[in-house]
Order: sequence, then C-alpha cells, then structure tokens
Amino acid sequence: LFIEQDGVYKTMLLLKKKKYAALSIKESQVTLNGNEKKIAITTEKEVKGLDLVRRDWSPLSTILGHKVLDQILSGKRSEAIVDGIHELLRDLAEKIRKEVIIENKKSEDSGIPLGQFAITKGLNKSPKDYPDAKGQPHLQVALAMLKAGKPVN
Repeated sequence: LFIEQDGVYKTMLLLKKKKYAALSIKESQVTLNGNEKKIAITTEKEVKGLDLVRRDWSPLSTILGHKVLDQILSGKRSEAIVDGIHELLRDLAEKIRKEVIIENKKSEDSGIPLGQFAITKGLNKSPKDYPDAKGQPHLQVALAMLKAGKPVN
C-alpha cells in the first residue's frame, strides 16, 4: 500500500471532498551572507471548490469571503474568530449604509464603487438558443437587452 502526501497544512477548513480552504506549509532554501543556507518556512492560502472562487460572485463578496477565510484559518481561538468575522461584517454594513455609492468611482465621500456590487455572468451561445430562460436570471437580462436593441456578447 502506497499513500501519497499532497501537502502539510497548518489549518484547514474541510467542507466536503474537494471543497476546502487551508494554509499549506511551504519550505524553501534561502541563501544568507553568500553561502550560508537556511530553510524558510512560509504558509500559503489554498482554496479549492468553494463558492467564493467562482466568477459569478460580485467582487465585494469575493473580497469579503477571503477576509472571512483569513479569520477562520488564523489559528485564533474560536471566540476571537467569530468576533473578528462579526467586526468585518459590521464595518462593511456601516460603509454601505453611510457612504454614497458612485458608479465605478471612489472619492472621499464614497467608499465602495458600484462596480464592486456587480455580478458578471457570460453566455456560451446566443440567448435565443437556450431552452429554459425562467431559472436563469442572466439569460432573462440578455433577452431583455436584445429586445431593447442593445448588444449582447
């Protein structure tokens, strides 16, 4: 029996098979003062299969998802992790409520560009070639754009 080792992890959030986030431990050799060699140990965040790596999420939700993962993988006590996540969410909610949102611009009195809330979704074929538009909001938008005479890529 041969078992292959994929990696060594400091912390891991394992949701399902092939759905996880982890801090993998990486080892590299560093040369100091010309010929003295030392081993440097670093960690690298690895995210596989989680929804936040999908392209059909808004940039803001992806950024927030990574910040939440950073909290979870931090190695802190669970109470501190929960408090940190709550603080992130409170700060974001406060920014959204207080600040003026200006389309694709960030100025002194706006904190979050409107583009950060946009969800982009592409089509692989012509909108008319899809059999069922009811369950696909992005397809409904594309059909409405066609009907209004707007181009759809």
